[in-house]
Formats: sequence, C-alpha cells, structure tokens
Amino acid sequence: MSSVKHFSPRPNRPRQPRWIWAIFVALLISSCAFGAGFLYNYPPINWRITVLTARMRDILNPPPKTIPTPSGPVRTQATFVIDPSTPTPAPTLPPQVTATKGAPTETAAPTLPPSPTISALTPSGFLPTAPPLVTGELPRIVKLKGARQEYQLFNNCGPATLTADLTYWGWKGTEPDVPGKDVRWQKEIAGVLKPVQRDYNVMAYELASYATDYAGLNAAIRYGGDVDTIRLFVANGIPVIIERGFREAEHQQPGQGWEGHYSVVTGYDDDSRAFLTQDSF
Repeated sequence: MSSVKHFSPRPNRPRQPRWIWAIFVALLISSCAFGAGFLYNYPPINWRITVLTARMRDILNPPPKTIPTPSGPVRTQATFVIDPSTPTPAPTLPPQVTATKGAPTETAAPTLPPSPTISALTPSGFLPTAPPLVTGELPRIVKLKGARQEYQLFNNCGPATLTADLTYWGWKGTEPDVPGKDVRWQKEIAGVLKPVQRDYNVMAYELASYATDYAGLNAAIRYGGDVDTIRLFVANGIPVIIERGFREAEHQQPGQGWEGHYSVVTGYDDDSRAFLTQDSF
C-alpha cells in the first residue's frame, strides 16, 4: 500500500519596501563617514596619518640629495649690534641776515636739540622700567623670569613659542588661560598665523607681524646671528626666538631626520656652556 505525501506551499513572507533598505544603507554610510572624520581629526591619529603621508611622498618623489648653492659670490649684509652711542649733536644753522630800516643785524637761528641716545628695545606699557643696557663684559649667568613653558599642539611650535615669549612682556590673550591646563592663547595665535591646519610652516616674519599687529610690541628679524649676539640680547632682558634645526635624537621620530623648529632663549650659563630655552616640544 503506497502512502501519499501532501506538501503545502510555504507562506510567502512580505518583502520589505525598498525605501527601508535605502534608509538603512544611507545611515550606514553616514555613520562610517562620521566615524572616519572624527578619527581623522583626532590629534593622535591625525598626526600619524600626516607623517605616513609625508613618508609616502618622499618615497614616490624623493628630495634631492644635494642642496643647490649659488655659483657666484654672495653679498653679505651688515650685522647689527647694540651700541649705546653718545648723543650726536645736530648741526647749528648759520645765522640769517634780516633787512630793517636801521643798520642790518644778524639773528641766530635756534639750535636743534641733540638726538636721543639708543636704548634697549623695551615695549611701553608692559614692563615698569627699562632694564639697564649692558654692552661691556656680560654676566656669566643670566636667567630671565616671566616666559612660561608652553607645550605645543601637533606641528604648532611657532604659535606655542610666540605664546611663551609674549607672556614675558605681559601679553594676555582675549580669554583667560591657565598654563599647563589649556592652550587657548596658543590656539588664538595659531588661528591668525595658520588658520588652515595643513599649514605646516610659519615664517619668522609672521611671528614678528603678530607681535606688532596684535600684541602691540616691537619686533626685529635678523639673520646670521651667533652665540655672542644672543647672549648680548638676553643679558639686556630681551628673549630671542631662534629658528633652528630639530634633530632626530630630539624629536625621537625614527626616519624623519632633520626638521625645522622654533625655540625662545631666556637665559644662558657660560660656566656650563649652555642656553636656557622655553622649548615647546
């Protein structure tokens, strides 16, 4: 006797509308894009991506092994030193003859006052009194007080170093800032000098322009300085921002080699042959 099996068809499940799948895919893509953007702008990850990009660029387009040098003679500029010269008397104007009804008389013109002496560069309104000018034998040890230690954000040594220097002269940003806890003043300077995060280079003239245009101070840029010139300025109470080479042993980033860096010199010690710097790194 044969048995007959009956099969009933499976009920058809209702299909989800396509618009639901479209919304799901859109939310998934938006979440991935938001997460990628957040991770990319997260500083510890962002600077690693930047370093990796720079390494790939050096591999694909390696820099030249030699630096081009001028073939002809190079003209040198005159150096500048602090020299308290004596007042230079202005020349006395010759007497003038005036015509009158009587006998002619000579009227001497007034003598111009002598020009003022050259003094140390001291911004007005920040220091109570100007420091005395030192030109002879310099002190063996000098340590200036007032410049705070400002640790830099990623690739932000210029604004951080300028912050440390400006605080020495009494400058304060537009908002309260607590040293070591927040970097509002550093961010404020960076917003002017490098408003685009990918701006990896801040020139010396940009630092000087901020000091004069936004901080109300005086600033001067000089090239080809030496150790004695830096000691002379520091001994006269003037910190010096220097642009120097940052070696791999200092920044501790293998494979990066030499990098440009800013530091502000606030002291020196001749006995130990060392400079005191407020280094942002």
